[in-house]
Amino acid sequence: PRSKMYGWLTALMGGRPPVVGATFDTKDLLGLRALATVSHGESGWPRLENPDYIMVLGSSRATLEALQHATTEMQRWLMEDYGFDERGASLLMGQALEYDIANVVDPGFTIVAKMRKQYLGPRR
Repeated sequence: PRSKMYGWLTALMGGRPPVVGATFDTKDLLGLRALATVSHGESGWPRLENPDYIMVLGSSRATLEALQHATTEMQRWLMEDYGFDERGASLLMGQALEYDIANVVDPGFTIVAKMRKQYLGPRR
């Protein structure tokens, strides 16, 4: 749906969505398509990457569950692709992980867990 796409793109761009909501034209989508690479982790939650961040989206009807999905998938990604063990990933996330609420529409929430690439070593 348009509303979810808007929230995800706003998070990718590092901006904050307007409180009153908004839509955008298809031409805007085409211009934004190259801002991030999208893949999916083993759990199926979208993994996003732009020049400054790696990000994971988690969605659910409950805010806490959306937060848990995003956080768990971020930890998994740090362990799989960046060589962290469980404790190392947890310590890094405790100090440097950022969250954005990207979507509050219908009865669902989308949370974005973001990690700055400057804190990560090279990918394995």
